[in-house]
Parts: sequence; structure tokens; C-alpha cells
Amino acid sequence: MALAVNAAAPTIAYSGTSGAVPSLTSGTFSPPAGLLLVAVILDGTSSLGQTIKVSDSTGTVYWYYPSERNEWGPATWLVGGFLPNAATNMTITVAVNPGNNVNIDYAFKVYSITGVTQGQYPFGAIDNGRGAGNPYTTPAGLVTTRANSLVFFACEDFSTVTGEQETSGSTYVAMANATAVIGAAGYKAVAAAGTAVGWTFDPTGTGTTDFAWCALEILEPLAAAANPGYSPPTTIPTNDPVDPASTSQLVATKSGVQTGYGG
Repeated sequence: MALAVNAAAPTIAYSGTSGAVPSLTSGTFSPPAGLLLVAVILDGTSSLGQTIKVSDSTGTVYWYYPSERNEWGPATWLVGGFLPNAATNMTITVAVNPGNNVNIDYAFKVYSITGVTQGQYPFGAIDNGRGAGNPYTTPAGLVTTRANSLVFFACEDFSTVTGEQETSGSTYVAMANATAVIGAAGYKAVAAAGTAVGWTFDPTGTGTTDFAWCALEILEPLAAAANPGYSPPTTIPTNDPVDPASTSQLVATKSGVQTGYGG
């Protein structure tokens, strides 16, 4: 079964203020069993030392933090985890420890992905960067490691330029509020392994931009005979295991404190 984005997802959640907002919870949604959930998180007023934690109302999702660009100004994260069982009126919560900044303004969108195998580690190549331009085309630094991947991006613009678009062929949504969040989230289906993937951020507004972005490959499952042997935990332990087949995972504790810098 090919990877696909399922319609079961909450609406985009916005903190809606440039203030101390310790956590933000999505609206409810009722996803079927066996999905991979991917949360795209944007922060328009980031600071050094900032960390995040993602949790869910079912308490059954084991969240990984594989890709980020987290520095002063704009910050982005891509966080994912398997949903083992169907859920009714489920919510997802993102909590931010603001580090050096008491004024934070953030938003997140959740994607639901079908066609995954819960016995296999789902994350492949990652990429991230920061740059300016209107439009701005990123380096194509992510090279897919398996055929038929979905490659996701998160983009935040630390400027006042409005009308965010991604124009290199992705399926995307703009994410913006009235204060500081100006960005987008989306994905591309990539048929061939070894494909270099980049993005073009092209706002409809004029002016100087300052983009931070990150990207993450979601892998099509291997056939059972080729499964490298990763098994998900039966209970949620204190620390994430390191997948021996992955060279791109940023290891994080279950509490959501990332140990890798995306720069």
C-alpha cells in the first residue's frame, strides 16, 4: 500500500499572541488505527535554548523529533509518531519551553499518513536551512533514500512579508496569524530513490524575507523479508531508542528536549 495523506486531521492550531503561551492544543479529530502522525510546528519568535514537547490525549503515540531548524528568530520542527489504535475526539498538544524568550508565538498542523508499517522505523533523510530571498529557493540538500517517499517541509518567515506560497510542486497550506506566524507546511510525493529535493518559498507580498525551514523524508515500508528488524516499543519508555538503520535521526528524550541543533 502506497503512502498517502489521510483526511483525518485537526485544524491548524495557533497560539494567537506574542506572549507566554506554555502549551497549545489542537481541535479534536477521530483518526483510524495504524496511521503515522506528523506535526509541523512553526515559531515566529524563537530564541536560543528553546525546546518543545509533543503529546496526545490518547497517551499511546510515541513521538520522535527527527528534523528541526531551531535558532534565534524563526524556528521549525517536524515531529512524528505512530497511532496504534483508532481514536475518538483525539487532541494533540505542543508545549514550548521558551528558553531566553518569554514572548513566543507559534502554530502547528498535523498530517495523518496511511500506508505505513508500524513495525518499521518511518523516517529517512532530513534537511534544514535558513536563507533570504523573494522568492527563495533552498538548496536541494535532502536526497531520498527509498523509492515512493513522502517528503514534508516546515517553513517560517521571520519578516512581515505576507502570502506564503511553496511553488516547486508541493501540496502545501499557508500558516499565518495576525501576530508573528508567517509560514507554510506541505509535502511532495517522490517516486525515485536518490532524488534531490528542494523548495521554493515565494510570498505574494513584497519585501525582505528571512526563512527558516526543515524537511523530512517519510519512508515507504520495506517488504517483510527486507525489514531491518526495528520494533517499536510496547510501552513508552523514558528515552527514545536510537534506530541502528538511521543515520539522520536527532535523538530526543520522551520529554521532548531535543539534543540535536538543526544548524
